[in-house]
Amino acid sequence: MPCRVVAALFLASAMPHLLAAQATSHRRFAVFVGAAAEIGDPDVELGARIGSAVTVASRSATVVRIEASYGIFPVGPQALGPCGPPPATCQLKDDLRVLHVGATLGFVQPAGVIWTVGAGVYDVLASPQNAEYVRPGWTVGLTMPLGSAAFLEFGWHGILGPGPTVGFLPFGFGVRF
Repeated sequence: MPCRVVAALFLASAMPHLLAAQATSHRRFAVFVGAAAEIGDPDVELGARIGSAVTVASRSATVVRIEASYGIFPVGPQALGPCGPPPATCQLKDDLRVLHVGATLGFVQPAGVIWTVGAGVYDVLASPQNAEYVRPGWTVGLTMPLGSAAFLEFGWHGILGPGPTVGFLPFGFGVRF
């Protein structure tokens, strides 16, 4: 993929949650943690997600943020073979890992609630098979402030192109500073 396309996707991309909470605040950096439900593969379980974001532009009714996040989703158990006295077997859980980098445009509503829309690049790695693919994607979401620094986030990320994972639904808690 040419660098210009990746740069355009990066700058046009996004995750829904963080952008919103910072629109009405002078705080430009945020960190967040939460969970996400994968969409597309029935064997993938509820996963964990962490990330950070920075607000690069803020107006009274809109905000632009750049964000990076990392999610890990367990996949059903797989037998490895004996690991103790027979008939014992060890179980290893595969996992699905998603790295996301994107940009989001947020629309500030009364009471600090922000609707977000954006696009990003998703690097998906299924291990231990080492099946990896990089795809563009989109995001929509909602961020609700909890005081001046904390926020709740909810969103929907779609990953474009072929692959068993077509997106995920994140929800979580974050803090701006």
